[in-house]
Amino acid sequence: MVWVTGTTMPNWYVNNTFLEDLAFNLAEIHSRVPKNEPKTNMFKIADNLDTSEDFVKDAVNHFKRLSHNYNKNVVLHGDLWNGNIILKPDGRLSGLIDWEHTQIGDPHWEFRMIRRFIGWDGLDYLIKKYNELSVHKIKGVVEVYTLDKLALCHQYQYRLRKNDSRTPLFRKYIDNWPECINDISNQRI
Repeated sequence: MVWVTGTTMPNWYVNNTFLEDLAFNLAEIHSRVPKNEPKTNMFKIADNLDTSEDFVKDAVNHFKRLSHNYNKNVVLHGDLWNGNIILKPDGRLSGLIDWEHTQIGDPHWEFRMIRRFIGWDGLDYLIKKYNELSVHKIKGVVEVYTLDKLALCHQYQYRLRKNDSRTPLFRKYIDNWPECINDISNQRI
């Protein structure tokens, strides 16, 4: 284990040098040969969602239409959000932490949450740089958009079943989707 020094990425951070560092690191991670990490559960998530709500039904239908694009098996960090990204004092990437969700799956899955903290323009730039460096190409924002929506539905329904105190926040995320989560989480519920 290596100690990663720096500070956690802020809730909103758009910096091209950082995005280039992140693209390089993701391409490196995704180039590793999978060993015995568990497989991503995105297909199981889609099959198990309660689709009685239009937003969820739409997310599942989009996922099923695009599911043929999610066919690669690479090593994924599995929990790529600002709380697991450490920055150096100059704003560059220091490292990624919290690898307990490492899994095998399609690289599109890796990008589903990060856009909430870098915005759609940041995501476009990150995908462009990643595709320049990786043999595993991200087809585009639509595929990531669909996975983000699917994962958000799953997170909301999970919290609802568990009577989690953050359920209203995730409801607000759904109601305001596809606005970036940072824009919403800074508002009072």
